[in-house]
This record gives sequence, C-alpha cells and structure tokens, in this order.
Amino acid sequence: MVFVTSCLSFLRPAGLLLLSHVFTVTALAETSVYLHGNLVIPECVINGNNSVEVKFGDVDIQSLPVSHTLYALTPFSVPMDCPYTLGVPKLTVEAPVASGGMARDGAIKTSRDGEGLVVYLRAQDGITPVVLNAATGMDISHSVVGSSGTTRTLRLNAGVGQLKGVDKLTAGAFTATASLQVRYE
Repeated sequence: MVFVTSCLSFLRPAGLLLLSHVFTVTALAETSVYLHGNLVIPECVINGNNSVEVKFGDVDIQSLPVSHTLYALTPFSVPMDCPYTLGVPKLTVEAPVASGGMARDGAIKTSRDGEGLVVYLRAQDGITPVVLNAATGMDISHSVVGSSGTTRTLRLNAGVGQLKGVDKLTAGAFTATASLQVRYE
C-alpha cells in the first residue's frame, strides 16, 4: 500500500502540470458595445400636409347676438394617414387665443380680434370645445372614424362668435389660423 501511495504522489505533480496545459486560461481584451435607440410614436399626416380650408360663407352680423356663444356651426372632415394606430388618438391644436377668450373654450383669435370676432373649434359632436395650446393632446376617439389600415378621418366643427357685443362688429372678411397635430398614445 505504501508503494502505491508513494507512486501516486509522485505522479500527482506531473498530472497537475499536464492538466494545467489543458485548462490554460487566456486573458482577452474587453470591448464594450453601446446599444441605443429612440422609440417614437409618429404623428399622423393630416390632409397630406396640405392646408385645410373651412368656409363659413356670409355670416349675418345680427345672427351673433349673444357674446361667448357659437353660431354658424360648420362641420368639416380632414383625411389623415396614421402610421401608428395603437392606443387613443390625441389632438393638439396650436392657435392664438382670442382676446377675452379662453384656450379651454377653443376660442381662436381672428383677423377681427379688435372687434371681438372669434372662431370656436369643437369636436365632432359640435359641443365639446377643442382646447387650444394644451401640453397634452385631447382624446378625440369620438371624432375619428375609420378603423382599418392607416387611413382615418378627423371630424370637427368650427363656428363663429363674438366676445365684445354685436354692436362692435363691422362688415368685412375675416380669417383665423390653427395648426392641428394628431398622434396615437
């Protein structure tokens, strides 16, 4: 027994030497890989990026008797191409607010602001004001139609009103401008 043990102990260093060549660890240089990107929700393309025109026609000054009231309600539809349609469609409207009007009432300043003439923007129901210049978009699920593919239609209403009294209004043309953005969130 002694002979076997001493024989094995003699081979042990040689075996370790042999195994050390089999399990040699080579140190490799490290290289970091930086992976990055940006997730985005693309906005809908409204009317092919062309202007939308809403014509009120001739509005009789006497048909605007009560201040802060919407008259000559005019519905209009705007085609949209929305590459991303998951979630809820949100509308953001950038527009100058009428003097004496309020952004939450959708009161857009007109070229006749000094006389108190205003254009009101409303959702499809004609009642719900479209809030102007809001930091977050307004849920317009009820104003968007079309559910297949990327094609949608936004249905809104615009109306004319006055803020300073009908006696301050004079005959003549008027204009107003707003910028619409829609995206799904």
